[in-house]
Amino acid sequence: MNLVIVAFFSNNVEELIDGIDQELVILRDSISGLVLIFQQNLANAKTVVNKIKHIDNNLDVMIVYDYNFYK
Repeated sequence: MNLVIVAFFSNNVEELIDGIDQELVILRDSISGLVLIFQQNLANAKTVVNKIKHIDNNLDVMIVYDYNFYK
């Protein structure tokens, strides 16, 4: 099963964390950060992206939906 990976790059990581009600991976320094979430499909990913853009409309978003894992 492939998941959709969504990355939010923001200067308002704390506000993003409060707006996302699921498991996340958070990487940050004192100024900015990266928040990763996983969705089951692109439609769900789009819903979350639209919700989060209302919190921080200056964030950058990266969506990964076609990938392979190599052993």
